[in-house]
Amino acid sequence: MGIILTLPNTFLDHFVRILPMRKKTIAEIPITKMDFFALPEAFIARVMRRIEIRDRLTLRLTCREFESLVSEAHAGYFDGGKIARNKRDKTKLFIAFGDSHSAARFTGFEFTEEGVEQCLYFLQKLFSTTSISGTFEIEFDEKVLTLDAVRKITKSFEFERIEFSVNSDSQLESSLLLMDDFPNTKYILVLRYIPSPEKISTLPSMEELHIRGEKTIDDEHNKFEIDSDLFFTLLGKHDNLCLDNVQISADNCDKALQIFLNESSVHSVEISLKRSAIVSWLRNHKITEDNESGDVCGEFTIAHISVSCMHLRLEYTHHISKKTCHIHIRATSSLWSDENARAVLCMEKEYEDV
Repeated sequence: MGIILTLPNTFLDHFVRILPMRKKTIAEIPITKMDFFALPEAFIARVMRRIEIRDRLTLRLTCREFESLVSEAHAGYFDGGKIARNKRDKTKLFIAFGDSHSAARFTGFEFTEEGVEQCLYFLQKLFSTTSISGTFEIEFDEKVLTLDAVRKITKSFEFERIEFSVNSDSQLESSLLLMDDFPNTKYILVLRYIPSPEKISTLPSMEELHIRGEKTIDDEHNKFEIDSDLFFTLLGKHDNLCLDNVQISADNCDKALQIFLNESSVHSVEISLKRSAIVSWLRNHKITEDNESGDVCGEFTIAHISVSCMHLRLEYTHHISKKTCHIHIRATSSLWSDENARAVLCMEKEYEDV
């Protein structure tokens, strides 16, 4: 039996080209009945991947055949997404597919175990699987968004990259276990607390590792420092680093630059450390507050120095390998004042053609 369909506008937009270009009255346009389910399966699958989430909600209500088709079909491709507790209403769950402008958001479910189960049942009615390009963010919770709950939600997902924001040892353990479920996925790990140095040093390789240390177990953030041994372990292991409270000397700044440029696969490093170490390192290379933009100091060229001396950009070229990297130093006041304060040192190199 044929089915007469009223399809969503987003679906019909893809078929505008089949209409003749000349104007016709409504009476002249023939009405054709079509059995949609008689079309080739590959064509149907491709059509379903182009139907937005909100239109899938409508389509599944037209008949039982479409209800079944929607639940068994691939949902298509989304650019990013997120699973977390709703920041605006902490009593609600937040799940989104897609970027901020066209995301399909699910925010009506309670942030409880029952709410997660209801959301899971709802998603299973909308698609069988989906593919996420870009970065998909996951924030675990000790009681609701546990490893088991997140596994149930994401078991049929395909990810390009997952970003984990972690606030405790148990959340870190859940993140590492979920990584095992998606071995071909890239990972970004944001540590918002300070694990033990042993845990940090044994982390698997990440595309990005951020140690922000916004809180520690004993809330004594100022006591935490990443020493030189741990820093160099991380430098040789992860693709991009962003680290707070690094404790290295001026000589270690030189060592880090050479490892970064010539030996590691790291693309970018951003570290917060005492200005005294940075200033000593710069002075070792004859770079002082008296320099101006364009000055050449050995292998360093000063690309820009702000009037306030709060920002300094350098270009470094190794005299043998001729490899180059960009260095940016920023502080909240003049870099050469209050050497006990902290500043941020960034190093970045160009991606090499493979």
